[in-house]
Amino acid sequence: GGHMKNILVKGYSSGEYGHATKVYNHKIGMDYIEVRMLLSYENVHTCTMASFYLCYEVLGGDSDGG
Repeated sequence: GGHMKNILVKGYSSGEYGHATKVYNHKIGMDYIEVRMLLSYENVHTCTMASFYLCYEVLGGDSDGG
């Protein structure tokens, strides 16, 4: 399967920009999101789909035409 491309996101609390990538965890059998902020790219924040949308504003990637 093809990997989802990086999506540009902005943290609601921090205001920082970063990249989010959806990955599949085979152990737990669900998708989750890895977020790397541009200023601290080596630090990976892993979160579920639900908490991702609570923590980050999606700026780029797939859009509905807006």
